[in-house]
Amino acid sequence: MVAIDRRETVSQVLNKLFDFVKSDQFIAEDVKKYANAFITTEEQAKNVDIEGLLLAYVFERKIDDKFVMDLFIEKQTDLSDEEKEIIDGLKKSIYSIFEIKKVLKNGFELYNIVNEKTYPTSTIIKSSNFRGVGSGEYILGRIFPCKETNYLIVLNKIFPSAAKTEVFRYAVMMQMEKPEAVYQDNETKFQEIEKMTKELATTFQEYFNSLEIVTTTENLDEILAGFNDFVESGEKTNIDKLPELIKQPDEYKYFDINEVSKTQEGDFIDQATKGFSSAPASYDVGLMYDAETGLLVVPFYATFREIFKREDYKSVEGYQDCIKEIFNNDKVPPSVIEKVYNEFSSNFMNIVKEVLEETELQSLDELLKKYKKDYYTHRKFSVPTMLYSSEAFNELMYLLQEEQLMSYMNKTTEKVGRNDSCPCGSGKKYKKCCM
Repeated sequence: MVAIDRRETVSQVLNKLFDFVKSDQFIAEDVKKYANAFITTEEQAKNVDIEGLLLAYVFERKIDDKFVMDLFIEKQTDLSDEEKEIIDGLKKSIYSIFEIKKVLKNGFELYNIVNEKTYPTSTIIKSSNFRGVGSGEYILGRIFPCKETNYLIVLNKIFPSAAKTEVFRYAVMMQMEKPEAVYQDNETKFQEIEKMTKELATTFQEYFNSLEIVTTTENLDEILAGFNDFVESGEKTNIDKLPELIKQPDEYKYFDINEVSKTQEGDFIDQATKGFSSAPASYDVGLMYDAETGLLVVPFYATFREIFKREDYKSVEGYQDCIKEIFNNDKVPPSVIEKVYNEFSSNFMNIVKEVLEETELQSLDELLKKYKKDYYTHRKFSVPTMLYSSEAFNELMYLLQEEQLMSYMNKTTEKVGRNDSCPCGSGKKYKKCCM
């Protein structure tokens, strides 16, 4: 009976939220802007899930640094204590992909693949949506805490157990898009990453004899492979090659990586697993270590520095877009900008303020608190740092390698005799190995 009451109360709160975003003139206009970012064709407009869009808006949208639910609370004076508790829980909701570990009487025991934490969860979604769903399958949805109970409130998709690779692709994409999701609501994971970040700083310095190097996309994969070997085994496998791999680009210029990549085949994870050398065009990359955020890979870092190094800074192709990208990219921490400012402080502010069209902000501190505000409100780690500690990433790499091996085997085993060497490279006969 309690679960039914809770479900009804949550539904009432959500209906009030929906009514609020529809009736408030300012927010209703903002909803249209939000929707336009997702609906770009007539076909998408026909098939759009209005309720799903509103749910995403209510949970994710910020207006002037305030979530929609905060604005809702400010304007609603008749909310009951129970409704306020539900809204407080909704503000702490987690959107992720979960593995069903157990089927419970009124819900599931869900393992969040992104933050590596298990949640006993009651569902307020109609049970008919879960007919035939069992342990080992996966759910893409949203849960939220309320009165020491977790509730499954949004169900976007159910994946069968056989879709494991697709599921882990999805999880890693979530981690790369929002690294803080890896340790959201998981203090143990946060402490693990924080400890690893401190340890990796010493390792980076020992390997490169510096906390900052510049190279190009052609060489970065080999450099990172050598560093990874050193992290795992302590052996400096390709240290002799570093001097020829660490080099400035032949030309300093900026271009939109994403626009170029859109013309290439394959999805985002495929591009990531193929490495930087698979980039459709070469560009410079800064590989550095930051005490707060960890290992950083910053595209066009050398080009960014070159802008302030030259007297004729406008001769750097794409200089305006480069500055805007560095300031607006939430994956680039303030320390990167501070390093360049400290090196070229005489002309830095004038050029940046001109490009960003900032007339009121006078200091670097003011600029950083505007463009990098998230770094001043909570601790953030870089994507590479997060991937070092991500079980989902390690599992995805294993699954992809397994698929590649199976694909290779399927193509070659028809030509392999029982007594031939196994094509997997084990050194054993095929009949004693992969056959």
